[in-house]
Amino acid sequence: STVHLHQPISVEHREGIIEAFDSQKIVNYLKKVGVQETDAIEISKKVQLRISKLDAPVSTRMIKAVIIRQLENTNPAAAEKLKSRRLWRF
Repeated sequence: STVHLHQPISVEHREGIIEAFDSQKIVNYLKKVGVQETDAIEISKKVQLRISKLDAPVSTRMIKAVIIRQLENTNPAAAEKLKSRRLWRF
């Protein structure tokens, strides 16, 4: 059997800055576009699980795409809001 070690997820911003993944930033951002906190936490967990399988560092662009994909299932209106935003600041 394969053992999966949980390594910290690193995130690369467009400017080239690399930092540790912070799920709370996603929760806070989703709340700003009208997502209920319980839904935001659930989406953040799903995003974290999905991106943990990708090679680090994960670009913020990839994270945003995963957030939108998850959000389309639970809150299509908020997903559309996020798609139309040009600047994302977590």
